[in-house]
Amino acid sequence: MKHMIDVGLLTELIGQGFTQKKCAEILGCTKNVARHTADKNNLKFFKRPQNDKILDLDLLKFLVETKHYSIGRCSKFFGHSAQNIKYWIKKSNLFLIYPVKKERRIKQHKCRFCEKDYSDSRSSLGGHVIHCKMNPNRRSDWSFNKARPHTKESKLKLSIKRREHLEKSKKNHNWSFCHGKQSDPEKKFQAILDELKIQHIPEHTPEESKRFYRIDFAILDKKVGFEINGNQHYTDAKRGKLKKYYRERQTYLESLGWRIVNVHYSLVYKKDQILEILTENKLFAPVA
Repeated sequence: MKHMIDVGLLTELIGQGFTQKKCAEILGCTKNVARHTADKNNLKFFKRPQNDKILDLDLLKFLVETKHYSIGRCSKFFGHSAQNIKYWIKKSNLFLIYPVKKERRIKQHKCRFCEKDYSDSRSSLGGHVIHCKMNPNRRSDWSFNKARPHTKESKLKLSIKRREHLEKSKKNHNWSFCHGKQSDPEKKFQAILDELKIQHIPEHTPEESKRFYRIDFAILDKKVGFEINGNQHYTDAKRGKLKKYYRERQTYLESLGWRIVNVHYSLVYKKDQILEILTENKLFAPVA
């Protein structure tokens, strides 16, 4: 059943400043019906704020029209919310006069030596003052800001300190981070050594060595070391010619009494060839 509302009475009530709830009570309908009828006839309800404290309208009129108080100043003066003040100003048909905003003062940025203006510039005035040619305290030499190379003496001091640090703990060497995990060929080679029960130590650094070289698999009893090399270790992998660094490394370890055997990673997957290499180095005796 549809409610029939007197639109003329609703218009009069809204004009007197009645809220949606009050209009619905007088007309004897629900708030939704009252709102729907008002929307249909382009009527708008006044939203009365929750704060319904007593307000001196004459004083409010004096403050707004004579003293030109803003809504914020009125709310602080009366102790009401800004929404409540706005409601009563609108209901009392008062006219708010907003103060004119002051023009923003633009600071003048000028160099005190050459009087160059930097007001509309993005570049820094402070940087210009330091380098200004008219500045009597200007530095002509800025070479102290440039990076200075190490001298031979400073390089020697750094080298000595580095060696002392690494001798105390050889695990702190940069290469120790690279050897944290074994490669797949190294795992295969270790599995063969474990199967043949050959005692070995992986990633071994000889105690008598002053360099921090590591041997992939060291047989301490016979001072034999096995290096599992990838193609990056060779200048010519087919001929087995090692790069200069690895040749110097091998020469140094051999000078300490070690015999270094270089094994290409591809041979690790051929067990017969690995057994031949171990037999040549007298680590494995094949059963007749």
